[in-house]
Amino acid sequence: MPSVPSVAAGIPRPAVSASRAPAGEIDLASTSGASPPAGRPPFDAAPRTLRVALLGHGRVGRALCDLVSSRGDGLERAAGVRLRIVSVLVRDADRRRTGVPDGARVTGDAESVLAEPADVAVEALGGLEPAATLVDGFLARGTHVVTANKLLLAERGAALARTAAASGAALRCEASVAAGVPLFSVLERSLRTTRIASVAAVLNGTSNFVLSRIARGATFASALDEARRLGLAEADSSLDVRGSDAAHKLRVLSLALSGRELAARELDVRGIEGVRTADCARAAALGRRLRPVAWARLDGGSPHGWVAPAAVPETHSLASVEGAHSGVLLRGDTVEDVFLAGPGAGPVPTAASIVDDLVAIALGARGNPFPAAGSAEPGTRAARRPASRWLLSFAPAGRPSAEDVLAFLAGAGISFRQIRELDEPEGPVFAGLASECPPDAIERAGAGLRTVGAVREWTAFRAVDLRS
Repeated sequence: MPSVPSVAAGIPRPAVSASRAPAGEIDLASTSGASPPAGRPPFDAAPRTLRVALLGHGRVGRALCDLVSSRGDGLERAAGVRLRIVSVLVRDADRRRTGVPDGARVTGDAESVLAEPADVAVEALGGLEPAATLVDGFLARGTHVVTANKLLLAERGAALARTAAASGAALRCEASVAAGVPLFSVLERSLRTTRIASVAAVLNGTSNFVLSRIARGATFASALDEARRLGLAEADSSLDVRGSDAAHKLRVLSLALSGRELAARELDVRGIEGVRTADCARAAALGRRLRPVAWARLDGGSPHGWVAPAAVPETHSLASVEGAHSGVLLRGDTVEDVFLAGPGAGPVPTAASIVDDLVAIALGARGNPFPAAGSAEPGTRAARRPASRWLLSFAPAGRPSAEDVLAFLAGAGISFRQIRELDEPEGPVFAGLASECPPDAIERAGAGLRTVGAVREWTAFRAVDLRS
């Protein structure tokens, strides 16, 4: 499939040329640069028309077109906003497509879309390029941008925020993290005096759905197949189940919450591929549930964190996040805990969040979620692998005994706050909550026990406490 032509860095960025709006409409591009007043317009006012250049017509782009078509009249009545998709950039313009709004120009020419008058560009291409070049081009010329692209924001968010600030364009990204959870809207209006010290979140609805099904007895493969059938996972779901998608979102959150980039090297990332029903049952025996957790420390030095299937207490906010939902727990210095949850996977919640951002722009919202964004610290030091508590389980291999295994672990600096012996079909298994230590120590201990034949099974999951 041919790729979308890239926009060369040297391409001139034309000024917005306002075209005349149809009678009875207010055209945002023809208001001499003045921002429309924020708030809901009077019911007898003409609707504010937002001309939208849509970049990408995949699952999210199609869902957006469907929402604009099916809910457009409702938006006009409720908010006084009319969304008009004027162009759609696609990778293959010759392929027949359905669901493209009437009057929208379908093209594979990125330069013509960049040059076309539009009030806002919606980036739904995904990936880093050509999305980064296009978004930077629109922002530089003063065109507002809405994006759901977490990889783009994780890698280029700070730079794009500076471009937007220089031109006065809005950069909005509600759909990029936790899809249907209005996280950035809350941050925009609230928590202005709170320093966020840490974030613990379920950021990938696909992985959470899969783990929820595994906990009920499904295999990893069957749970992932079900997620695909329900439209919660792509055919290639590797970014979801390996933790990469959640890592990108956590980096976006760090930038928004702290104004500092969370470098990829500062994240320890592990996927959910190896999780079994037995692992979920062992966690439950200790009053825990396995969730695909993304955690970051944002105060102190440079931000750092991890992404991994983790055992959370049954009374923890994240334990209530089931199925394809996402949840974000923010821990600050003035309000302590703020928890938000909602739909976290699928093209429809993502498209709905994009529409919310479009309406916010039409009603006068400006700025971007990264107002004080700074660059990541330079350097090439090795990845930081933060210490945490652990849920460990092991099955002794007969001789030595469980007591000998525990003594070996104590010698390695690993002690238990709680441990239980569980009866399983293949023999007794010991599961416990271990003290805080770095992952390297856990891995060395497991390798050592296997080398001497002391265990027939060894598993380790990070554990989140109520105060983590």
